[in-house]
Amino acid sequence: LIIAILSIVLLIPTMFKEMNNIGPMINKLTESIEDFFLTSNIGNSTFLKFLYEDGKEKISSFINSFSGSIVGYIITFSENIMSFAVVPVITYYFLADDEFIWNKCSLLIPIKKRELVKKIIKDINPDIIHIQMPLSAIVILILKVVNMIPNRTKIFFTDRGILDKYSSKVKFLFKLLAFRIDRIICTTNINAKLWRSYIENKDKVITIGNMVSDKFGEYDKNKFKRNNSGINIGFVGRITQVKNWGLAYDICKSLHKKIDMNVFCATSAFSSDEVIEQKEMHEKFVELLSSDKYKFFIDLTQQQISEFYYNIDILIITSDFESFGKTAIEAMSRSCIVITTDNYGTPEVIDNPNFVFDKNDIDGITKKVIELYNNKELLEKEKNNMYVRYLKNYDRRIIIEKHEALYE
Repeated sequence: LIIAILSIVLLIPTMFKEMNNIGPMINKLTESIEDFFLTSNIGNSTFLKFLYEDGKEKISSFINSFSGSIVGYIITFSENIMSFAVVPVITYYFLADDEFIWNKCSLLIPIKKRELVKKIIKDINPDIIHIQMPLSAIVILILKVVNMIPNRTKIFFTDRGILDKYSSKVKFLFKLLAFRIDRIICTTNINAKLWRSYIENKDKVITIGNMVSDKFGEYDKNKFKRNNSGINIGFVGRITQVKNWGLAYDICKSLHKKIDMNVFCATSAFSSDEVIEQKEMHEKFVELLSSDKYKFFIDLTQQQISEFYYNIDILIITSDFESFGKTAIEAMSRSCIVITTDNYGTPEVIDNPNFVFDKNDIDGITKKVIELYNNKELLEKEKNNMYVRYLKNYDRRIIIEKHEALYE
């Protein structure tokens, strides 16, 4: 082990030095070949010129690909041993040239804002910098390492994703720079557990859930639009593959001849392909259920979505993956039952295994909805339970108080 560590300590500086020599060497080789073509008769041949240009392009592409692969292999190889040798060596290189590192990191900042960001960091000297995007966090942490951000400034990172879903390179950088993070705030205990198993200082990791928009306001039960003869079911989300809208359709297809139900659907689409898919999907639902029984809404504002949930008794989340499941707490804040697939984050949010199903268990979801449809007392009881869980764990006042305590 000692020999391996010493080898890496000596190898990495050498690799850095040699990698710096590759660029000039390639440029010199290219210039020599071009001079040869210009001073010889061979350069007059159109065919040979084509071969030369094509070959130069392929060689350049190969070098770029090869360099990327080498860096990838180094990172993968280093992940398991970096705590022994790589961290001190890389840190040394970070500290060696802070201005160089700043110049490179600033490329990730829009040109018009670079000087402003630099001025804020140097002149305002903030007590806390709180970041919510992984790549932004990495940039800020590198700036902290090279002393572009003062030591007294604390770095907080809220991870609204899932650590396991990040690429190996991003995870490697977080592990490398974790000693500079003062707090890692996760939105679920599942993700907090992953972070604690990944970094050395487990006490840095805490859990604070998401909260609904301030547009939601207080719950008003008088606004609920009851379906006296049946039940109202809702689906909410963006038109993407991960939301699994095919499952939503299959559930409605399984239910629509068994119970009296109205279906409300709120969707959003960003790309042109998503807009086309959204239109086709809504047409498919109307054909299945009729326009009287199916109502759809597109690109609702936060104020409008806060009113949308008053239409439904049950929100069904069909996603393959949710890091948290914000739509769940939105629905719970309006006293809606949430039935969800086992998609990572949402089961923890609702904390009721009776409403969590495998994404292929259409029959199980159908039976649960029918059970609630046939037992109105149970329906109201579970709706209230969901609302109480929201009030105790995800109400805006509670989440804000936790953040205020964090900043103290």
